[in-house]
Amino acid sequence: MRKTIPAVALMCAAMMITASCSKPVDKETETSASAASTTVSETTETTSAPSEFKISLSGKAADKTIVDKNSYYEGEDYVIYFEKDSTVYGDTASRIDSVMHDMEELYGMSYGNKEYAVNAEWKQAYGFGNLGQVNSDGSKIDIVICKDMSDGSIECCDSNAIFLFDSDFEPTRDNFSILYHEFAHLLRLRQSPNLGKVLEEGIGSYTEDRMARSRGESAWDTIQYVSDDIHKIPYDDSVIVKDPEQEFRDNNIGDRADGQKEYQYGIRFITFLVSEYGDGIVKTLSENARKYDYDGKDNDTIIKIIKESTSDDIFERFAKWLPKGWKAYSKDYFKYMEKKGLM
Repeated sequence: MRKTIPAVALMCAAMMITASCSKPVDKETETSASAASTTVSETTETTSAPSEFKISLSGKAADKTIVDKNSYYEGEDYVIYFEKDSTVYGDTASRIDSVMHDMEELYGMSYGNKEYAVNAEWKQAYGFGNLGQVNSDGSKIDIVICKDMSDGSIECCDSNAIFLFDSDFEPTRDNFSILYHEFAHLLRLRQSPNLGKVLEEGIGSYTEDRMARSRGESAWDTIQYVSDDIHKIPYDDSVIVKDPEQEFRDNNIGDRADGQKEYQYGIRFITFLVSEYGDGIVKTLSENARKYDYDGKDNDTIIKIIKESTSDDIFERFAKWLPKGWKAYSKDYFKYMEKKGLM
């Protein structure tokens, strides 16, 4: 995982940290049309947004351009914002549509649930002030695509906005997994209050690996969570086995820089829960969370939600499953990667 750099506080992969979509740009004043080599198509516009900044997408991955101003594309359910100097691919919207459809099918939930969506004030902070009229009521999802400066910033999201890099859409890259991770967060966060770092990151990381492999893509991000006789990771599963509930509490409120333990615990725990209860467990957790008024650091309430959704002895069962269960998952992962000729 890439580290983050200071800019504006956002929820990065469903947790509050700081993030940056490269260096903020000045307010745009250009009125000329974008140099996009894309095909004009009709889109639904529900705001009095400045039309000179609006672009269309051809649907073809081979069609790409570098936009000369902050620009936007408006779809039925979301708006895509492109930072000045970022690369725009013609199939950006169709990729997003595919990922969102897959997420709704997998977890039986809908992005259309807006009860918990928050319209974050990000446009001024990120230099998109010229597009302030676009989706000003927050009725659609904001998808912000920034130029990847390779500066240590990281993709992030909250309940109504996702921040991605233009490199995530390069057609030659085996990289749908990043989109699945962030859009899994977005879907989950639109259903109920934040379930905390361990569950949210666990859902994102598990989904990323599962969907990447289902598409026959590489799943390189997962290698930081699994191990075998050759590949070792700096995480000791025995701390979970010793006291699984306390380790959950510690990782849920811990520092993300501390070995990213919420990811390590989270992907193991969600893998276990899905193996026991199926994909519907994510929806069950979300529905039960709606009963409570809490925040993502309220361990007592989050653990109550988990036990209501599963069983009172769920952490003890997880500790018993982990040694063999995670070893089997790791073995399956390496077998997959070797079959792909990647290891």
